[in-house]
Amino acid sequence: MSVRTSGGAWDVAAAAALWGSTGTAQALGASHAPPLGVGAARVVLGGMLLLVIGRRGMATLRGRAAAVTLAGLAVAGYQLAFFSAVRGTGVAVGTVVAIGSAPALTGALSRALGGPAPGRRWLLTTVGAVAGVAILALSRSAGGVDTVDTVDTAGIGYADGLHRSLSNNAKAFFDGRPVPLVGRVSMDLTTFDVTDAPGVVPGAWLEIIGPHQTPDDLAAAAGTNGYEVLTSLGRRFHRIYTPA
Repeated sequence: MSVRTSGGAWDVAAAAALWGSTGTAQALGASHAPPLGVGAARVVLGGMLLLVIGRRGMATLRGRAAAVTLAGLAVAGYQLAFFSAVRGTGVAVGTVVAIGSAPALTGALSRALGGPAPGRRWLLTTVGAVAGVAILALSRSAGGVDTVDTVDTAGIGYADGLHRSLSNNAKAFFDGRPVPLVGRVSMDLTTFDVTDAPGVVPGAWLEIIGPHQTPDDLAAAAGTNGYEVLTSLGRRFHRIYTPA
C-alpha cells in the first residue's frame, strides 16, 4: 500500500477551512432549517462524496464492520450536536469550541486506545485551543463578541416614533416569542435578533405594541411614559379608530 508523503498539510488546511465554515453556512444559508435537517443533509451529501472518491479503497474496509459502524455513528452524532450548538450558542462559540477541542480530544483518545503519548506539538495546540476558547468566552461576557446568528431589519425607526433610547434595549414579539432589538434605532430601520424565531421570513410582521407589549412596557425600556410613546407615533402608521 502506497502512502502519500507530500501535500498533506494543504489537505488538512483545506479541510479545516471547510469544516470551520459549516456553522456560518447554516446561519446564512439555512437559518430557518432545523439542526436535524442540516446535519442529515450534510451526512448524506458527505457520504455520497466519500463513496465516489474512496470507492477504490473500499476493499480495505472488509472485516472492519464494527469499526466502520462506530465511526459512522460518531460522525452522525457530531452533526446533530454541532448544528444544535451553533443554533443555541451562535456561530463563533459553536465553531471555535468544536475546532478548539479537537486536538485535545484526539490526543487523549489516541493515548487511551494504546497509541503513543502526545508530544510537544499536541501540547502546544491544546494550550492554544484552550486559550482561544477562554478569550472568546471572556470577550463574550464583556460584550466584545457578537454571537447573534440571524438579524432581520424592520421598516420602523425614530421617524415613526420609536425612541432612539431603545437602541440595544428593547424587544419586539413574533408569535408570542421575544426578539431583541440589536444595534441602534435609525431613522427608518431597526434590526432585531430573530435567531430564536425561525418562522420569521421576509414580509413577516413583528409586534412592537400589542398583546405581548403594552405602551407602558415599551416606555419603561425607553425611560419615559406610555403617553409619550403613543403621542410620538408617526404619520406613516395606519390608524384604525374604534368606538369606545
